[in-house]
Amino acid sequence: MFGIYRSYIMGKKRRKRKKNTLSVSDRINNFIFGKAWLYFMDAVYVMVLIYVLFLHNPFRPGLHYFGMELFSKEHLESVNLIPFYSISKVFYETTHKIIRVDTGVMNIGVNLILLLPYGYLLPQTFDKGKWTAGKMRRIAIVTAIGIELMQFFTMTGWTDIDDVIMNVTGAMIGFKLYRHMCCDEQRY
Repeated sequence: MFGIYRSYIMGKKRRKRKKNTLSVSDRINNFIFGKAWLYFMDAVYVMVLIYVLFLHNPFRPGLHYFGMELFSKEHLESVNLIPFYSISKVFYETTHKIIRVDTGVMNIGVNLILLLPYGYLLPQTFDKGKWTAGKMRRIAIVTAIGIELMQFFTMTGWTDIDDVIMNVTGAMIGFKLYRHMCCDEQRY
């Protein structure tokens, strides 16, 4: 491995240098992995999302665990459409020691982190360099609402507008990381 890397560097020094338009992370990704690495990471990320969000696993028991039926009164009342209600409830319950701090942090943190890789990987995989923050935000909103609707109909999680807000925020953080790491030469 070291020999390949050394011969690559030495050969590069001997060749005439053209103006480099790729960022450092792009050059490393293209040299080591190419596009196959991004497709593999996308596939792994989607599989982890499906497992965490929709399959019954020890992390999320689902609404069936609580004895709810689809479209029952309890199921419809479990939906939160008031923005920031769940987030403020978590802050209130943690400050008044109703729930533990780690439970509150996990509730908000998981939703924030959930789409962070999505915001980073999606622009790298498709139409690199043509992504704007508005385009990423629109796609993240549609994705987050789709996730919440699927959770509602499959009864595998609580349907909450605050989850959409935190998911979109996480995707935008991932997009900003992508911009910072991969597009440092381009000005947006």
